[in-house]
Amino acid sequence: MSFSRVFKSYYFQSKFSPDGRFLAVPYASKVIVYNPSPFQEVATFCNAENVDRTEWSPDSTLLMCVSLKRKFLQIWSLEDPQWKCKISEGPFGITGAYWSPDSRHILTVADFQIRITIWSLVDKSVHYLEHAKPSLPCLSFSSSGRLLAVAERRDSKDCVSIVTCDTWSLATNFVVGTEDLAGVSWAPNADIFCVWENPTVAFRLLLYSSEGLKLASYSLEDELVGIKSFSWSSCGQIVLLEDHNDKLILLETVTWSQILEHSLPDVMPDDSVAVHREIKQKQKLDQRPSSMKAQYKLLSELPVSLSKLTDSTSTGGLQVMSRTTFAQISSSGAYIARTSGKSRYYWFYFVLYTSQKVYYIVGTLR
Repeated sequence: MSFSRVFKSYYFQSKFSPDGRFLAVPYASKVIVYNPSPFQEVATFCNAENVDRTEWSPDSTLLMCVSLKRKFLQIWSLEDPQWKCKISEGPFGITGAYWSPDSRHILTVADFQIRITIWSLVDKSVHYLEHAKPSLPCLSFSSSGRLLAVAERRDSKDCVSIVTCDTWSLATNFVVGTEDLAGVSWAPNADIFCVWENPTVAFRLLLYSSEGLKLASYSLEDELVGIKSFSWSSCGQIVLLEDHNDKLILLETVTWSQILEHSLPDVMPDDSVAVHREIKQKQKLDQRPSSMKAQYKLLSELPVSLSKLTDSTSTGGLQVMSRTTFAQISSSGAYIARTSGKSRYYWFYFVLYTSQKVYYIVGTLR
């Protein structure tokens, strides 16, 4: 096994381009772009201030460097190193910046969600969107890239504006059936989208067409706390919901009915599951005795207590509800990866088949 040379980078800030051909490595105010194979430097971009976040354009030709503290961003081109662009909202500030699907427009969110500004990198035109909800995700592009849905609050009512991306003009605006809209997300296979309620209000999900027609809804009246996270499968046939009590719910998108509800059990009672535990061992690597390597051991002694495999610190209900977790369906639709709010140190991965057989891997979060 061969390794590249060691280079400095901010924690979790290095990013591959969407086409996988480049790796952007930010450190302080400098961003170095590498060709991963072979590992060679392609370009170096020197920004005016330290870089807090980098984002590749969807076509992998432009790189956006965001300086949140100084409230501006710079855009660089790999095809033309002499070209660059600087965007600043002045006193309005910048709390977020996003690429449009065409890679030629940038959307910036001002402090306190005062407005959303759309900047053209082609003709330098500017468009504004107001009334956006003060929460994210308040923006979502359709899979075709033709439409943009913006969650808004107008006259004390939740609304969604549909904007056409070719002219950035308002196509329609309509009221949705939420009391406090928490997010909006387009389906990956059609011009329909979901909105969901703030977790403090209710466990409620609503489906709308791009014309504003309500198509379906799903709610759980017995749940005291609402949806924590929402995601589509890549085919658009399954929706994954995560609640604040560490439970996952799968919905099929034909009748919008529940097909599976799953919570991580505390004890694995029989051989219907396979549990692997990550074991760390010291190894000698490049004369560094402190290096660690990981191996996975299949646990054969059942029942297995997951709480004993994880940290011994007790986790209260409020900690489980507030802890940041992750849940997502794989691109094939056969796997689900998630973390548990009951333990901050361990990942749980499981795969669901038609037999609903579940495989767990317990590993340390780094």
